[in-house]
Amino acid sequence: EFETLDSNAVDAAERLYAAGRALVPHDRALALRALVRSADSASYAGDPVRHARATELAVPLVRPDDPPSMRLIAAFLEGCTVSFRGDYVNSTPLLREAIRLSHGMSAPSELVWAGICGLRLGDAPFVRTVTSRARESARSRGEHVFVPSALAFLVFSEFWSGRFPSAAGTALTGLRASRESGQTIWAAQHLASLAMIAAIQGDVDTCHIRARAVTAQAGERSLGLPSALASWALAVLELSRGNAADAFFRLRSLVHAGPGHGHPTMRLLTAPHFVEAAVRTGKTGWARASQAGYRGWAEAVESPSALALAARGDGLLATGEEAADHFGTALDLHRACGDDDVEHARTQLLFGASLRRSRLPGRAREHLYNALETFERFGARLWVRQTRAELRAIGTAERGPETPATGELTAQQQQIAQLVAEGATNREVAAHMFISPRTVEHHLRGIFRRLNIRSRVDLARLLN
Repeated sequence: EFETLDSNAVDAAERLYAAGRALVPHDRALALRALVRSADSASYAGDPVRHARATELAVPLVRPDDPPSMRLIAAFLEGCTVSFRGDYVNSTPLLREAIRLSHGMSAPSELVWAGICGLRLGDAPFVRTVTSRARESARSRGEHVFVPSALAFLVFSEFWSGRFPSAAGTALTGLRASRESGQTIWAAQHLASLAMIAAIQGDVDTCHIRARAVTAQAGERSLGLPSALASWALAVLELSRGNAADAFFRLRSLVHAGPGHGHPTMRLLTAPHFVEAAVRTGKTGWARASQAGYRGWAEAVESPSALALAARGDGLLATGEEAADHFGTALDLHRACGDDDVEHARTQLLFGASLRRSRLPGRAREHLYNALETFERFGARLWVRQTRAELRAIGTAERGPETPATGELTAQQQQIAQLVAEGATNREVAAHMFISPRTVEHHLRGIFRRLNIRSRVDLARLLN
């Protein structure tokens, strides 16, 4: 079945569906495996119709007395299909049942499916735990073909929590493992994750290079999921540069994108940024429609981080004290969650900007300082710039250097320094940044000189 990992995702979904249908009269368990792989390929393509067709054939094959792994597949498939339809109230119990059934399991594929359920429930800590288990299980069992998919969903849980060194390392390892095992579709996904990390950190050139590479691969192979993630990365980059109109059009294109170009779940997850871009460009009708869908999901899954972003969206759509109440609720939920540091800081920036416009500089200052501190810690250069601009607008003296320790470095040097501090070799840094090992060596000499240090060990001590 793994030949499908280097083919067109829609074609793979069709072939696996045909194989599953042919197996139904002979071997229920094997038919179910083929059909869940067909549904996975359809989901990867962003094709809910083919996904639903595989589910409709697969779910009736499973009986109440079947092994937990078969019942997990049925709950997973049905939960995802119902979620694709936007019926989050009814998908939530199915997804939770699949997660319950995964407890105690060690097969990498089952753990990855549980991780996907966790993503659909907005539970990043669970996703991180279960996909880490999937990766370790795949390695210990010698089932290396599952490593790239486990890492693909693990990295999803890392970049919004501000674990950039870890997220970059995970995606880089996943990219290498994908290429070594000939899994082109997962290579595209990891490259899209690296584009998102570059976007959050404000590395314009790197984000564009990676997103372009994803778009080229996705077009050939009908890869809707990485294509949508790359578009989202470019929109995040435009928002952080202050280009709300460009971000709006990029995210709006995902609303109607068909298989191979978009993904229904990505339309949902991008909603908080779409609401922000739409409000900033005066497209409040679009903002309200997107906000309603996102709030419906957040309330159904009861995820604190999702509810925080829903409250932030309400704040963006309101004014005065009503807006302040919504933003205050959002910050309370972020604090309760404690696992979405990037969005927490962005909520503080947006709240501070809202308070400044309401001529409440004293209240604005506290939130803007908090946001600035987080963005500086992450090296999110463009958001640092935005936050400093807001502070200047209320006539506030800025605190501290732009970035601790590495403020003297260029954007590219900062990224190289961070990767080297995490233990990456020159060759790994070169592969990560699409430059030559010789260029890395040249930059590293400049980094040591500027920071007045002598070794990689000194660099690790300075940055970690």
